[in-house]
Amino acid sequence: MLSSRYPRLHEALGLGPMWLKRSARIAEPTLPARSQPESPARLPESGRSELCPSGHNELQASPTHPTAPAAQPRLPENNQSKLRQTAAGGLQQHPNHTLAPNQPASRTAQPPQGHRADVLAAIAAPQPFQPAPAQTDNESDPLAAVQRLWAALPHTAFASPEELQQQAAACAACSLHSQRKQALSGYGAMPARLMVISLNPAPSDDEAGRLISGRHGRLLDNMFAAIGLPPEQVFRTAWLRCTPRIALKTTPEEQVRCAAFIRQEFAWAQPQAVLLLGNSFYDPARRWLLEQLIGHTPAFTVPHPAILLRQPELKAQAWHTLKQLKAALAKT
Repeated sequence: MLSSRYPRLHEALGLGPMWLKRSARIAEPTLPARSQPESPARLPESGRSELCPSGHNELQASPTHPTAPAAQPRLPENNQSKLRQTAAGGLQQHPNHTLAPNQPASRTAQPPQGHRADVLAAIAAPQPFQPAPAQTDNESDPLAAVQRLWAALPHTAFASPEELQQQAAACAACSLHSQRKQALSGYGAMPARLMVISLNPAPSDDEAGRLISGRHGRLLDNMFAAIGLPPEQVFRTAWLRCTPRIALKTTPEEQVRCAAFIRQEFAWAQPQAVLLLGNSFYDPARRWLLEQLIGHTPAFTVPHPAILLRQPELKAQAWHTLKQLKAALAKT
């Protein structure tokens, strides 16, 4: 047994051809353990007999015959169809989505899992029709509600302003009584040339215990002086007796319940004209109520003195209305 390096060394030294015995065999070089190819799987006895009757696989030792590849295990029919589709450029499917041979790929919707499944199921489920809740009189038609409440309002007469004040302080006809600090009624000349009505007592009025007081009252007196009207000829009051603490928008019930007090004050004052403070008196429901109270008495609307102090540019508008009021008072 000669090493395979011996013939190559002899040829490299130029010693000419080398004569060997016929029985001499050249051993192949031994590869390192880490680079040796894996030994082929051991075949059953029947397979070895087909390759070589003597049981030796001479194809492995012959350099002219390449080593035959190991036989691949036969796949089931459904796996073979997937391999053929992949080789043809088809779509590779998830192992859980097995397609039949030559069947086009289709998207299979996976059912959602967990909390997301519950949400999607609730959205997809048909919901029964639920009609909107019926609107109350305050929301649907405030004017109709005011008219209905006014028709049911009893006619109450008070013997004196002091009795009226006492009844207002004890009044619990609407929800404002739970918010108020006190109930404030009107004061001034009786009879009067002019009756001034604000919507409700301001928080500063509630603290002072007097309507249209402080800076608001001084500005109002200056407005009267500008048209030559003495403050002693004016009766001042508010539509609501209580200062709202929660909601600034009054309900029809609150407007009508306090109407009994202002109706009595108007009967005592008998003014030649009425001055309304604030744009809230442009409300149709409140305007209708006002007509029931004052009848055909001339009424004029100017911004509230508190608004005039914050927005002086509105004084020109107020002055134009005050000149109309002066002309109306001059005719009487």
